[in-house]
Amino acid sequence: QQKAIGYESVFVEGAKASMDYMKGLFDDWQAQGITSVLHEKPGGYSNNTRAMYGLAGKAEGEG
Repeated sequence: QQKAIGYESVFVEGAKASMDYMKGLFDDWQAQGITSVLHEKPGGYSNNTRAMYGLAGKAEGEG
């Protein structure tokens, strides 16, 4: 579905593969029992500066 809209992502299936993938991203990864990972590359709050400034403005407006 994500490939169809040109959105770069990685889907990992299986407990060992998922753990290996996450440890490759974060060497101190500790979560147990994961069986799949959907790593969405672009987007999200971390890359959306305008959204973050908007949220900050709302928070500041509340005091």
